[in-house]
Amino acid sequence: MPLQHISRAICIAFVSLLSACDKTATESTVFTDEQCKVIELVDSENAGVLRGIEDLALDPKGEHAILSVYDRWATEKAARAKAERLPHGGLYRLSLAELPRAPDRIRVERLTSGFEHEEDFRPHGIDVYASANGTLVASITRSYRRGNTSASRWEKRVVLDIFRLEGSRAVHLLRMGAERFCNANDVSFLNENQLLVSSDGTACRGFSKTMEQLRGSKSGSVFLVRRPQNDNDQLASITEIVSDIYFANGIAVTSESDRAFIAATRGREILEIDGIEGFASERTRGSSFEVPGHPDNLTQLPEGRLLAALHPNLMRLGLYRYRQFGVSTAPSLIAEIDPARAQSRILFSDRTGHMFSAATSAIMGAGHLIAGSVADAGVLVCDMREQR
Repeated sequence: MPLQHISRAICIAFVSLLSACDKTATESTVFTDEQCKVIELVDSENAGVLRGIEDLALDPKGEHAILSVYDRWATEKAARAKAERLPHGGLYRLSLAELPRAPDRIRVERLTSGFEHEEDFRPHGIDVYASANGTLVASITRSYRRGNTSASRWEKRVVLDIFRLEGSRAVHLLRMGAERFCNANDVSFLNENQLLVSSDGTACRGFSKTMEQLRGSKSGSVFLVRRPQNDNDQLASITEIVSDIYFANGIAVTSESDRAFIAATRGREILEIDGIEGFASERTRGSSFEVPGHPDNLTQLPEGRLLAALHPNLMRLGLYRYRQFGVSTAPSLIAEIDPARAQSRILFSDRTGHMFSAATSAIMGAGHLIAGSVADAGVLVCDMREQR
């Protein structure tokens, strides 16, 4: 077994110890299995089946879901084999008007077809923002580089891409890279020129990163990123505003941009940050509250509520995500959270992952709950019009 696989297996085993006290939720779920189904999504250009819809966001009109898609398994396999080219991903648009028909398959439009970095575009966490200059999409992007020879190893790096939606196209505005982005997970707009970016750790690679994962330290953070004045300037202004987070992951910003919620995945909690607007020196790290699972991506709902994708067991998630020891499924849990009361309501639960594995993000739109997964194919769709 290669050294990196041994290190990963050790990390997964250690995380399993941290997760050993995971609780099995006893709350009844809002949706039954009969009200939910997995819909296969295919690329309207090449009919390829989409896998790895890690994040989703509603467009400002609530008519479409913007999807962050790339097949991590295929990409990582090609990188290990030192393939000449690696599979890439894209941003896609799903019409929510298709959902009431409850089809088994839907064709979706690729918004990023033909843009300059398409061959090296693999979106991870995304956010959508309605600005005075149009609808913007930000993406934490997994990019790969290699040396000058075919024998060179592919190395992953992380960049921040920003697009403007124009009809069925996402026009690329800029790509920002920085070493501090190496562990970036999610992104959320504060306004047209300022964004929050979560980072799950400080070490970027090698032995130091392995040790950071083994220790399970509170090394996560949140950065304020200021968009360059000139879109041709790829250097971003980055300021750390919150640190000591137990694996910072999903971010949700209130509509007034005065508060932010951060998923602390390993901490099994969500942090609330007050005083976001203007980023005055009085900014405070507010309260935190436990949730019935390890939170991943967060979505802001009306009346201050949150929608969260939760992982019931990090060991099972890790084994599934990295295809270790034949594990082929991982549990999924979607919850609606009321931060003011620190209360959670389980909307969907699949403790075996046989229907839908490792849900990492969820949104609500057109009378439906829609969830994506870091590795599974398609989207989970539950009809809210048939709630019991």
